[in-house]
Amino acid sequence: MTNDTVMFFSFRFKVEDKGKINQFGQNYFQKARLEFQADAKQRSIVCEDLKTEDGYITRHFIVSPIRHSDDHNVASVVKM
Repeated sequence: MTNDTVMFFSFRFKVEDKGKINQFGQNYFQKARLEFQADAKQRSIVCEDLKTEDGYITRHFIVSPIRHSDDHNVASVVKM
């Protein structure tokens, strides 16, 4: 579509915290996303670093398109 907007965000965490991050994603983030934007999973891509030479992982999220009705404030999901 014309003038589609893409949302991109990433975060970095220690390799040993990957289990905690995954648990948060499954228990809170995914459930909130399904409740507020049920089709967001179909519009999302998650990428992660393959090499972790410094002991950290960077996970990237790309959501396309972001519709004007989408909530752009990630805090509304994270603060549940």
